[in-house]
Amino acid sequence: MGPQSNAKTLARVISRDHGLTCKVLQVANSIAYSPQQTIVSVPHAVSWLGLDTVRSLVAAAHLVEQLQHWPLRQQEFRTLIARSLIAATYASELGMAIGYPQPGQLFTGALLYSIGDLAIAYQDPDLFLALQAISKTTKRPSECVLQETHLIGVPRLTLAQALAHMWKLPDDLIELFRHPEDQPIAHWQSRPHTYRGILVGSIRLVEVLTGPAPRTAVAEAKKTLQLGSGLSSGPFRI
Repeated sequence: MGPQSNAKTLARVISRDHGLTCKVLQVANSIAYSPQQTIVSVPHAVSWLGLDTVRSLVAAAHLVEQLQHWPLRQQEFRTLIARSLIAATYASELGMAIGYPQPGQLFTGALLYSIGDLAIAYQDPDLFLALQAISKTTKRPSECVLQETHLIGVPRLTLAQALAHMWKLPDDLIELFRHPEDQPIAHWQSRPHTYRGILVGSIRLVEVLTGPAPRTAVAEAKKTLQLGSGLSSGPFRI
């Protein structure tokens, strides 16, 4: 997946792996990517999904497959994956509601936002649980960063950014890790702001809805998405 890669060479590599071929075709034909007709060939799927999405799909599929090799901590891993899928689905639905041109890109981006956590969980389950405890018990982002750095040497999202860069994931996703707090708190005026606003907003909303956050945090997360998208309050009654 270097700079000389293209859809033709990528499709050729995918076609050599039966399991990966099935996954790419399944995703290309899923509701999230809304094909106008059934996609039956790998070149067509790669063309429909785009290089960035296929790259992300391969990385996500590999990490999710590791669940079967982690029998002692499967519940924690399942919870992390489930939250990522909920955020990804919500981001895609919100994108479609406001006419975002590639809602499937939002789905993939939100799903892979947890790639650093997934990688840590696979390599060191106890370290993963320690990081999760920090996020649950520390309210201030700056304090959370300090504790994460003390535990693993760098902030958690810095590690995620390095992994995303090493695995050649989309530049938009790498930028999310570089500036995690840079979320526009107003109506989104550009496509980059919309991409960031939907992804970060959806992830934060799912985090507060599934965690011990107070009602004020839930209301704030909904309000940020409502202001950015310009939608009525209806879509946020969840």
